[in-house]
Parts: sequence; structure tokens; C-alpha cells
Amino acid sequence: MTQHTQPITAESIFYKIFEPQPMIVEGLISKGLTVLGGSPKIGKSWLALDLAISVANGVPFLGKSVQKTGVLYYCLEDTYLRVRNRMHELVDEPPDNLYVSTSSERIGSGFTRDIVSFLRDHRDIDLIIVDTLQKIRGADDGSGSGSYSKDYDEISKLKEIADLNNKSIIAIHHLRQKPDLNDPFNEITGTNGITGVSDTNIVLKRREGSTTAEMYVRGRDVEERKLILEFVDLRWHMLEEKSAAEIEKEKIPEVLYKVANFIKQEGSWFGSASQLQAAINDASIPANQMAKQITRHYYEVFFPECIRFEKLPRKNNVRGMRLYVDRKMLKDRPGRKENNAADDVPGSDDSDACDGSSPGG
Repeated sequence: MTQHTQPITAESIFYKIFEPQPMIVEGLISKGLTVLGGSPKIGKSWLALDLAISVANGVPFLGKSVQKTGVLYYCLEDTYLRVRNRMHELVDEPPDNLYVSTSSERIGSGFTRDIVSFLRDHRDIDLIIVDTLQKIRGADDGSGSGSYSKDYDEISKLKEIADLNNKSIIAIHHLRQKPDLNDPFNEITGTNGITGVSDTNIVLKRREGSTTAEMYVRGRDVEERKLILEFVDLRWHMLEEKSAAEIEKEKIPEVLYKVANFIKQEGSWFGSASQLQAAINDASIPANQMAKQITRHYYEVFFPECIRFEKLPRKNNVRGMRLYVDRKMLKDRPGRKENNAADDVPGSDDSDACDGSSPGG
């Protein structure tokens, strides 16, 4: 059915009072669509069932408060026997507002019809969990199961159900086998049509041999964070929670702090990236990435130490770099005491070299 565009004035929403949307799980699960990707056999189904029971009972989940509400749980990779056995391990009595199904139609073949009909008859339900997403995806039409358009269309249909009915849908999904050291959300299987449509993305992963797992959270209505979890007695428990700022700080390679300490001691240094690696005895990142990492994290690592960085023109097929402690920055630093011994940095340059120009010679 064609939807006609009906624009409204900016003023009509600028002064409109919108009621705050309650979170299903504080700081973790909001209304809308959440995609939760996890490594194989990591315990996603235990997590999903524990979440369903916690929300249905109105008890904290991972130490966070929840909105008590009815829950519809599609456990599509399990049998009722297996689900029953898991519930026996987690609770003494089942919630009377938790509904379970081990089968479902697929998106585009009756899934929307069935779920909307069920929600119409069970208005107490605000949370729907689909375990797993792959089980409700449409059959391959020959256009390429991994295509962006197919991912986008199918996930959009799930989001539409959540938005039009003001519900929260969590789709359990898988991760790629190859890890992404820069952004764990890139590990979610499929194209970015999946992560782009969803309101919140969660990644649960565990390093081989580790007893703990990391849960990364990023969304439109939730603050980015990382939770450190431990699986004990068939239930996930939170050990630690880190903010977006702390997550970003973790991305800074330790070698950069070594470089900063080296420059503070020497006062000034010039040479190639490989020579710098040799000087600090650390080649933990490729030499051709050293300058990029320094510039990327300059204001977190080097600027607070009053260290300047210059990338110099290529000479004899080698592009050198120069780092030095700026005496003027050091002298003007807030909280500096008179006659501070730190001003006498060995090898540091006068302030007339701090305009960003390359040194002569």
C-alpha cells in the first residue's frame, strides 16, 4: 500500500510535549529494535531467557532495573523440553505473563500478521525476543542473501512492527568469525543494512580461554557503553561497566604512552617511524601506522604533556617525523608553579618553533 507523504511544520513538533519512553532495561534496552549479536555457543539463549524472565517478573537484569511487562519469546532454535529445562534452572515458578513459541512464520510470509494479531490479544506485552533472527528471515530469492537491500528491507519490517506498536523487539543474531579490532559492531553478520536500521546494537563476545565476556552497547536512545560479564550458575552477571569515554580511551595503543614518556625524557626527537620504534624498543603497531595513531590520539596522549608533533616532507623515500616538548606550552600550562623544574626539559625547543613550521636543516 502506497504511503502518501504528509509533511508537518517544524513548529508543530518544536513545542510539542512528548512523554518520555520508559526503558525496558535501564540504559540497555529501549523501545524500538535491538540487534544482539553474539559468538557461537557463548550463552546467548541463556541470556535471552534470563532477560525474558527478569522483565516478566520485574526484577533486575544484569544489575539494572527493568520495566515489568509481558514478554513474547520466540526460541526458534530450541524445543519446549529444552526451554522448560532452562527455566527449571533459573526460577522456581514461571511468570504468568511470559509467552513462548518454538516456531514462527518468516518475514514476508506471515510473521507480521501473526505477531500483530498476538499483540492485539495480549496488550500487556511490550517486549518481543526473537532467537534467532536467521530463523525468521525470508527465503533466498536469488538476489544474494547478503545484499544490503535484502538486509535493509527485512530489518525495516521488524523495526516497523516495533515502532507502530510502541514495542521493544530484540533480535538475537550471530557474529562473524573474524574479529574487528577497531569496531566490534562490524562483527555483526550481514551488511550494515542490519546495524543501520536497528535502534540499538549489542555485541556479546568472549576471548578464547577467558572466563568473562564483553558486551558492547551502542544505540540512538542509549549511551554507548561496555559491560564486563561473567557466566556463573547458568546466568550472566555484570562485573564492571565502562562509559563511552572509557571505551574510547581503551582504543589508544599503549605504545603511544611509551612514545610520550620517551619524548618527555629526551625533550626532542627526529627520525622515521621505524627508528622511533627502535628507540623505545616497541614495534607493537606497524611502522606505517605510527604517525596515523599519533595524530589520531594526539589530544589524549601528547597534548596534555605539551608535546608537539610534525610530519615532515618525504626525503630519500623516507618521511620523517618530529616530536618535541614545547617550552611555551609547558610554561603556560594551567597550575604551573614558578621556577618549575619541568621547564628545563633537555633538548626542548624555544617557543618560536611552535608555529607548526618544519625545522630547518
